[in-house]
Amino acid sequence: MKLNKTAAFSLLAVALAAPGLASANSEWHDQGGEVGTVFVPAHVKNTKTSAEVAQELNNFNANPVSADGQYSYVGAEIGWVLKQHSYKLENGKLIDTDKLSHNTAAPDTKMSKEEAAARRALYTPG
Repeated sequence: MKLNKTAAFSLLAVALAAPGLASANSEWHDQGGEVGTVFVPAHVKNTKTSAEVAQELNNFNANPVSADGQYSYVGAEIGWVLKQHSYKLENGKLIDTDKLSHNTAAPDTKMSKEEAAARRALYTPG
């Protein structure tokens, strides 16, 4: 099969243009000097002041825990670690030593008729 030069050039042009189309809502800025051209993802307006952002960072550094309280940030390569329930044995009884909530509702294991039908359709071989 022979490809003429026009078809080959068209394929090359499409292959080179695809990455540019993927970042179409972003911009390239010339910073000059050694920095040169810098890629800046889509511009987003921020409603917070720098003082508010600094305060949020200070609050997080004081208590590096996720919003739901289940993960703590330890940094480095480890990053976020799941906080686990912890207990200790005292006088033959388990004593709760963590500050996590123990009153969450048990999951509902009963399926509706629609859910059961969907489950059968999905998992029944045939």
